Amino acid sequence: MIISVVIAAYNEGKYISRALASLGKQQLDHGDNLEIIVIDDGSNDDTSTKVKKYSSVKLLHQDHKEAALSRNLGVKYARGEIVVLVDADMEFELNFVRNLIQPIKDNKTKGTFSRREFVANWKNWVARCWNWDNNLPAQMRLPADASALGSDFRAILKSEFLRVNGFDDIGYNDSWTLAKKLGYQPIDAKDAIFYHHNVSSLSEAYNHAKWVSKRKYKLGNWGKVVALSRVSLPVSIVIGFYKSILHLEPGFLVYKIVWDLGLTFGMIDMWISGKTSK
Repeated sequence: MIISVVIAAYNEGKYISRALASLGKQQLDHGDNLEIIVIDDGSNDDTSTKVKKYSSVKLLHQDHKEAALSRNLGVKYARGEIVVLVDADMEFELNFVRNLIQPIKDNKTKGTFSRREFVANWKNWVARCWNWDNNLPAQMRLPADASALGSDFRAILKSEFLRVNGFDDIGYNDSWTLAKKLGYQPIDAKDAIFYHHNVSSLSEAYNHAKWVSKRKYKLGNWGKVVALSRVSLPVSIVIGFYKSILHLEPGFLVYKIVWDLGLTFGMIDMWISGKTSK
């Protein structure tokens, strides 16, 4: 069996080599083969240069269209019966792919995800602050009580992905659209362990927050007003001060102000331009 790993990458030169190196060491069942496809989504850094050092990796290019359309393109060219969907800023245990796809091979499900998603850069204080701001436990990217049914598919039958034409291009949370279109959720693949890098600097946090904020809001304009009030400076200071004490993380106050400023300016930019983060 061929298993196709699809990675959408936009300015991921900082991380992509580690992702590809850990994928190259995967231990698979006898007879299985791994195909790795990277879609450079219009990067203006050295992402493509880093990828080209791995001769076995198939590199595709497109103008910057964001993750949904990049993944859709990658799956279109994938030869595998099962498609694995991961990010360029991830790293993987040796048996990650094998454990992730096993429930599909056993005909127990058509798609999986993993609750064993750890923070790759936990020693970085900004990375820790991202967790605290999202009310997540130490070193984990998912809640401790996360459901056995997920929102994001990490592995899926290619035929199922193509049946609903892949992801919808809606910007932030585009990866959730697959489950909605399919009418079912991925199940947890036990022992599929991987690591995901959180934002690691205040500039990364600010820019990521700007992108996150450019999304559709419930209740229309009223929802936008509520969202904006939640990231106002007084609220940021109160929450920042409280969580800095709660988690013994002095830098959280600064992080919270910077993150919420990113959200604020992202929302303002979206309202002026009328465009979401697609």
